[in-house]
Amino acid sequence: MPWAIWSPENFPKRMDDGSLSDYAIAYRIQVILKENEWTNLDPDGFYRDTYVQSWVDKEADSKEVVTSAKDVAVRICRDKGQSFPINGKYFSAGLMYCNTDKETPETIKALEEEGKKRNKIFREQVVKAYEVQFRLAIQGKPGRLTPTGYEQECYDFLGLTAPEVVNRPEPTQAREIKIIEPDPALISELVHQEVEKRMAAYFPK
Repeated sequence: MPWAIWSPENFPKRMDDGSLSDYAIAYRIQVILKENEWTNLDPDGFYRDTYVQSWVDKEADSKEVVTSAKDVAVRICRDKGQSFPINGKYFSAGLMYCNTDKETPETIKALEEEGKKRNKIFREQVVKAYEVQFRLAIQGKPGRLTPTGYEQECYDFLGLTAPEVVNRPEPTQAREIKIIEPDPALISELVHQEVEKRMAAYFPK
């Protein structure tokens, strides 16, 4: 039973700093998904995972859990999405799944088209959410003026241009301060006059 997942995007993703993130994981099982491709899950239809529940007298109390490939597919497709603060609704990223042995080519193609449709809507929500952040930032509130790598990818995918700061005020030019160097001869003359003045006061003629 070759259950498979179709994805409109790559998972995991390469982040702005070069690291990988946003993995497709369910029940401790990671699946590498490629953009616009079907990825077959375990051909036996099941995943087995063993983990230690507790340690008793220095011996591990291990437990084996069996998870169906279908459950993994359902969970990953369900989890790849996001709720957006602008409307509070959850939007799927567009991952689809099916048992490719039991579906016709027409049904599989229809699933792909539905996934693409959902992904486009999802990306539109990503763009809208960023533009809320942008408007907040230009008003001096907590927000962002620069989109993330994925947000920019969404703009490119949709054929849109990310907003830019326009009519940005020119930085205020620092007030020029002129430093006038004093004339040494003039200072010497003033000091001499002050000394003469004080001496006349102490020793009148």
